[in-house]
Formats: sequence, structure tokens, C-alpha cells
Amino acid sequence: MRLLPFLGVIAVASAQPKTFDGYNYVAPAGYVEKVSADFVELTRTDPGKRFLCRLGMFRAQPALASVEQDLEAEWKAVVLNQFQITGPATTRPLKLAGASQNLARTAVAKLGNFSNLPVTLAVFRFPSQYVGLLFSASSAEGATNCQTDFEQFVVSVRPSKPATSPATSASPIPTGPASNLYPGMPGWLPSGVGLPVPSPALVDGKPVGLWWRPATTPGFAEVRIYLPSGIRASNPRLGGPRLYDLEGQRRQPGATGVGTFEIGGGQIVERYDGFENRDPYTVSKDGFQIGAAQFSPVELVTANSLVGAWLGQSENFEFGPDGIVTYGVDSVNGRGRYSFDGYLLHIQPERGPGWVQFIGHTGVFLIRGTSVLQRRR
Repeated sequence: MRLLPFLGVIAVASAQPKTFDGYNYVAPAGYVEKVSADFVELTRTDPGKRFLCRLGMFRAQPALASVEQDLEAEWKAVVLNQFQITGPATTRPLKLAGASQNLARTAVAKLGNFSNLPVTLAVFRFPSQYVGLLFSASSAEGATNCQTDFEQFVVSVRPSKPATSPATSASPIPTGPASNLYPGMPGWLPSGVGLPVPSPALVDGKPVGLWWRPATTPGFAEVRIYLPSGIRASNPRLGGPRLYDLEGQRRQPGATGVGTFEIGGGQIVERYDGFENRDPYTVSKDGFQIGAAQFSPVELVTANSLVGAWLGQSENFEFGPDGIVTYGVDSVNGRGRYSFDGYLLHIQPERGPGWVQFIGHTGVFLIRGTSVLQRRR
């Protein structure tokens, strides 16, 4: 989920331009920076400890039908998921170079024991994507003192040159021409094209992004993608580390798992491969339920969440911090090098062909392809 912790700092930010998810930004002086897979957090604490200010930049999301819908989706995913709004919200336009449309919303909120927190969320719409920027302070004094910092942060954000955009950025994951092979097969390569994969979130109570549930066969997962446009698919075919190759999956022979979904009145209707399923739908603490099946978000792996020894139903993997992997799958043992980016893992054995497949992290589990692994104790 795309949430910023209210406290927690890592390293002092520099005034040099940096890049996150295909967008350049400059951190204001005096802020401490923390970077994760889904956001950049910048924190400034007053020397007298009278206030704390926080700036955040979130991973780009697929643009919806209008910038107003972009703002609503980001407000619910970023603000309402962690703050309790206690006062009226005001919406206004902002200006940012290169952004075709933009809006900002400000409100007073409560978070835990902190009350009367000024919170501002700005959404900037670029071609096919929008970027959310968050500004919050522990008091009105903090908001006043840090307002200029936020404005400097806002005007520094702009797309990187095309070579480093989300769809074409340099990545350790190879790409190749379309084929009839399936993800995870030796020789299969992602196409390099597709729709941006949203971060997993519930927007208006509806899922977007990648979610999973345990499959009927023990030790395996069913991964689904839900898009804001109403598209859903099982075992999504990725076109890149953060791209979903919808058209590639539609071209797969046989049942594709691609279809549509609608949610309303406590029910979800999913249509795909000639089927129409109607099931009870409820939002739960950790995700949502379809009937009795619990779906949980699939997050991006990081070095910390991936490195270590993992055990599955009929496989084991050990990912070393030096890029070396040893594994055993169905009584076949091997050793080689690995790399990962976004939701894709590339393993190149010392002997034989390599392969690229889905990888995701969820709670205590690692999902590799459709296999569910746990850390070996």
C-alpha cells in the first residue's frame, strides 16, 4: 500500500537533481530523505522541535478519465488511508512545467495522537500518467515555515528524458519480441510494452493493482491484476518490470483470464473467457474478500525483502546479496546469477538457458511465478 510513515528518516538529502520512477526532483535543503519502492519521503524537523514537515512523491499511476478523477483516486489511496480528515477540503489548480493538468487539495487532518495537521496533496497529469505529491506538517506553524519548501519541491518535478521513462528505463530485465511462450518458460522475454501497473490500493472500495489469494493447490497462488478502467486478469502477463501487457495476454492461445469487473451493492461481477461470476464482495482489514477468498496486495520486492533462503512446496531458493542464487526445483539443482526490477525476476544459470518470471512480496510470503515461498528457518 502507498502509505508514508509519519516518522522515520534515513539520509540527508542533497540539492542535486535525482530521479524516481522516471521523474526528476530536487529535495529542498535541510530535509532528510527516505526512498522505497513506492515513494520518496523528505522530512524536516525544526531545531527547536516545534514542528515537523514532510514531503512525499509517489510512484506514477495510470491516468484516469480526468485530472479530477486522478485527484480523487490519489486522495483516497494516499490521504484517506492514513489520515482522518477533520475539516473542509479546498481544491485549487497549481502550475508545473510539462504537466498538462494539475490540481491540489488541502485539508486539516488527524493522525494518531497528532491533530490539526495541515495536509496538501497535489496531482500532476503527464501523458498517460499522473504523479502525486504530498505535503503535511505537525502544526500550522510548520505548514507556514515549510510552504516555500513544498513549492520548490513541486516546481522541481518533471519527467526525465524519454530514455529513462517508466516504459523504457534501463533495467537488468531483458526484453524481446512477442512469442507464444508463457512467462517463466525458458526463452520467454517480456515484450517491453504495456500499461503501467498501479500500486495495490483500494479506491472507492475497489481494487487496483496486483492482488493474490492462495490457490486451491497448496503452495501456489492466484495473482490478479485490477485496473481503474474495469479490466481484470488472472496471472497477468507483464510486458516489463512495471508494465502489464494486456494485448499480449489477450493474444495467448486458449483461455486468457482477461475480462472485466464491476463492483456494487456488496457484489462483484467478473466476466472473462465466456464466464460470468457473481460473488459477495467485502473490504477487509488487509485487502478484500470475494466470497470466502481473501485477497492481499502484492508489493514490489526490495533487496531486503528478497535476499535470504526461501522454501516452497517443491522448490527452494537462496538469493545472496552478491547477485548469486542457488536453487532446487523439482529435484533439479542449480546455481547462477539473478537480477530483479519491479515485478520481474531474471535468473541466468551457470549452465543452460535463463528465464524471466513474476516476483512479488506479500507479508511473510514471496510469490515466484505462481509458487508461494516462505523464509527458511
